[in-house]
Amino acid sequence: MKKILFVFGVSFGCIYSNAQIYCDFEDIGLAPESAWYGQDQVIDGDTVLTSGFYSFENNYNSSWGSFGGWGISNITDNVTTGWSNQFSAIPGGGTGSTGNYGVAYISEFYGNAVYFDLGLDHIDYMYVTNTTYAYFAMLNGDSFSKPFGADTNAQGLIDGTNGEDWFLLTIFGLNADSTRSGDSVNFYLADYRFSDDMEDYIIDDWTAVDLTTLNPAYGLEFELSSSDTSGGLV
Repeated sequence: MKKILFVFGVSFGCIYSNAQIYCDFEDIGLAPESAWYGQDQVIDGDTVLTSGFYSFENNYNSSWGSFGGWGISNITDNVTTGWSNQFSAIPGGGTGSTGNYGVAYISEFYGNAVYFDLGLDHIDYMYVTNTTYAYFAMLNGDSFSKPFGADTNAQGLIDGTNGEDWFLLTIFGLNADSTRSGDSVNFYLADYRFSDDMEDYIIDDWTAVDLTTLNPAYGLEFELSSSDTSGGLV
C-alpha cells in the first residue's frame, strides 16, 4: 500500500498554459476566510470543481465530513498549527487578487486529477506550496508526524532515516482515457538529505514547477510520498 505522511500536502496556486493564466481560482466566488471541499453537495460522491479551462476531481463524504481530491480556500491563517487549520496555505494567501487557491487531499482512495476542458493542451508550469498543517508538522512534529531532521519517528522510535527526510510531490501527465502517459515531474516540498544542514528546507512560498516535459497532455494527476510514515499506511 502507498505510504503517505500528510493527507493535506499541496496548495495549488495557478496553471500557466502557453504563457497565459488558464486557471487561478479567481473566477470562483468564495466567502472571505473560508474553504469549499464539497460540503454543500446534495448527494455524496464524485463531483468536480471548475476554474478557467480546468476541472478538478472532488469526492465528499457527509458521514465523516471529509473529502478527497480538490477543494478551494482563501484562508490566510499561516500561524495556527494542527488539523483544525488544514485548509490554509503556508504563504498566508493565494497568488491572485482574491487570494483563492486549491487544496488537495491526495490519497489512493480518491481521484485527484485535473482535466483540461479544451482537450489536449500544452502546459508550462504551475505554482505549488505546502499547507500550514503540513509545514508545521514537518518543522516541529506532532502526534502523527516526526520533526524532519530527527532520527526518530513520531512514536520516538529510531526510524532508519538518520534525519535525511523528504516530502515529494510527483505530477503525471494524462492521456485522453485518463491513464498516465508515463512521463512525470518530481518536486520536493521538503528535503533534509543535504550533507550541509543549512541547505535543508521546507517550501514556504508559492513555487513554480516546470511541467513542459509532460506536454502535450489531457490532464494531470498527483502523488505524495515521504521518508516519514509515522502516521501509518493510508
